[in-house]
Amino acid sequence: MSPGLPLRAGERVGAYTIEQPLGEGAMGAVYRAAAPDGRKVALKVLGFDAASQPEAVARFRREARVTSALGHPHIVAALDAGETDAGEPYLVMELLEGEDLAALLAREGKLAPPRALALFAQLGSGVAAAHALGVVHRDLKPQNVFVTCGAEGAELVKVLDFGISKVVGGLSVMTRSNASLGTPGYMAPEQIEGRSASADARADIFSLGAILYQLLAGRPPFVELSIPALLHRVVHGEPPPLRALAPELPPSLVAVVERALRKQPAERFASVEELLAALAAAAPPRATTSASRRGGGALWVVVLALLGLVVGGGAVLLLLRGRGR
Repeated sequence: MSPGLPLRAGERVGAYTIEQPLGEGAMGAVYRAAAPDGRKVALKVLGFDAASQPEAVARFRREARVTSALGHPHIVAALDAGETDAGEPYLVMELLEGEDLAALLAREGKLAPPRALALFAQLGSGVAAAHALGVVHRDLKPQNVFVTCGAEGAELVKVLDFGISKVVGGLSVMTRSNASLGTPGYMAPEQIEGRSASADARADIFSLGAILYQLLAGRPPFVELSIPALLHRVVHGEPPPLRALAPELPPSLVAVVERALRKQPAERFASVEELLAALAAAAPPRATTSASRRGGGALWVVVLALLGLVVGGGAVLLLLRGRGR
């Protein structure tokens, strides 16, 4: 195989046969491929130019190592990893059909609160599982949250891209102490201020708060015309009041979002479990929405329940959805 991308249908990468491209970016490309047993997988290849950059290679391999270690229903599954004949690292993952949360929100805008909370609970469950293993994501944003179809057509959330994650108490993640890693508008103030190396799980809680705000408000909490202005607003400004954009929300639910978005880590929730428990206490125990399930017009009922699912010694709150009657 000649160096570089794109790969062509029928080419083999390790034991996998390329079928078609799924997406391409500056750092590489993702392909639909067939495994030896015929199973369809997503094969992510680091581009030839990026493969010559040690930091890009380290990030790619870290994503493979961290993702394969997590093994959670709300985290994309890593199945295999290796290098192409040209020396480009590749990562094999489960093939997901659907769209990322950014695309869903761009199309639908503000979601009904029951649906928003159902999606967010799954996202929180995945992030809590990562935290339980000492992994801080550090780049949570709608583009890294994938919505696919689960059992009986219910929406199923998967967390993507642990490439700049931090393993607390583990091996070095090759993060410079003064680096600002993350995505403007969703990264915590301490990350913007160059303290990514010392950022802990509460940085992810800020990002989760920004995503929850967007789910409920239909827009990100921080919007500016330039990146410098956006970064300044995240550190020093406040988002528009959520109640003004979603007056149907109870004040207790708004207070949960506002606490997750506090500037100081010590003022946020100490854990994702605590955040989810606060949502359970704030949200109505039963809420209905006429939002349609994909392919149908079912009326959904969201039931908040504290389940005995233990992650790192703490119970994780999940949202169960069923048909309305």
